[in-house]
Amino acid sequence: MYYRQCCVKGAADIDAHFTRCISAYNRFLESLLKEASRSGYPVRVCVLSPQLTPIRDSVFAEVTAKHARVPEDAVQALGERMDVSHRMRLSRTQAFNARLEREILPDDRIRVFRIDQDMVDANGALHERFYPPNIRDHHANIHETLKCWRVALSHDVPIFRSFRPKAPQDAELAAVG
Repeated sequence: MYYRQCCVKGAADIDAHFTRCISAYNRFLESLLKEASRSGYPVRVCVLSPQLTPIRDSVFAEVTAKHARVPEDAVQALGERMDVSHRMRLSRTQAFNARLEREILPDDRIRVFRIDQDMVDANGALHERFYPPNIRDHHANIHETLKCWRVALSHDVPIFRSFRPKAPQDAELAAVG
């Protein structure tokens, strides 16, 4: 959606885009919580933040044009006006996720979960294991992301508790200390 706006309008303010997206999340969450209150059911909402894109620079224009429904040359021209490198796209998603986490509707029944930090190495590059077999697939490797989501959700969602990382044994802790 962001890159489509950039192609169609010539540029898009990233902060304004983040604000619109988070406002939409919050309106949806408000309606969800109101409906839950009316029904009388207890509710807990898990917001899964966006995952990082595995789209490599070599196919970014082609893949983005298809999904954004804009000409490929418009995406290529966008790359001349702004940094659309993979590293920068990962950084934008991480910035959005951080802001979403800070600005999500304040309610004890809502919790934001993220795996984007688990998907990158110390240099901010996507770990190789998250790239899908098909270079044009805009979804990260589902087997690897599922492992991360299971761990991320394991403390809050009962069905994922069996995936909770094991605590080190007391003896191992004593040996270190």
